[in-house]
Amino acid sequence: MAIRFSVITFLVIGLLVLPIHSAWCRSYPAPYDAMGSVLAWESLLTVDNRYQLIVLEEFEHRHYFAYSPSTELAELYYIFNTPNDKAFRYESNLVSNYSEVESTSRSLLVMTSFTVPGHQNFHFKPELPLPIYGRPTRLSVWVRSDEYPHRLEFEFKNALGQTVKVDAGRLYWKGWRRLDITLPRELYRSARLTGDQNRTQFTGISIYSHPKSKPGAISLQFDHLLILSDISNQQYDGADIVDEW
Repeated sequence: MAIRFSVITFLVIGLLVLPIHSAWCRSYPAPYDAMGSVLAWESLLTVDNRYQLIVLEEFEHRHYFAYSPSTELAELYYIFNTPNDKAFRYESNLVSNYSEVESTSRSLLVMTSFTVPGHQNFHFKPELPLPIYGRPTRLSVWVRSDEYPHRLEFEFKNALGQTVKVDAGRLYWKGWRRLDITLPRELYRSARLTGDQNRTQFTGISIYSHPKSKPGAISLQFDHLLILSDISNQQYDGADIVDEW
């Protein structure tokens, strides 16, 4: 009798937990689901006026330059090539509602080389830091890679002038991919102390070579660097609203 009761209890608990787990799994699209994540952004922008899409960089004309390069090859220039992806085209229509820059189907090509992998890194940045209004909660960007094991990182400064680095993971895929990243609270938490909600800045991008990779040149492309920012006056601790999608 006790065994039967335990089995029934287990089944009941399982039935109660299953819907919760299923809802959690559906809360946000998988990393490889570019269209799903674009639609998630669009949905939040439509139903919640606390959020605003900030077109931080369309990679059309702004000058970027390498700094503290540990390699001889350091080339950055624009080419007429963008993702041939339904999600990118859909996102481009969304971006056009928020951007003042006319799209010319260009992207930023970055070329460098690592002759001593694990000891060399590559950093590049815009001429001036790019300001971000509100509380930046998510970042998205399209990156074209060629199965490089190296690691990508985005760099910011918060309202206190502190450097905040955001790890975007390894570049181990082939072709274009849309990255969708939750931003840390350190980016905007200090704005409460300064009273300035327009002090967060994007300062650059870094590529850290993998120590076990083969020496040689690499090339990457970047397009559509976007920020989802909370522009409300509400004070809450952390980006838990976004994480509950």
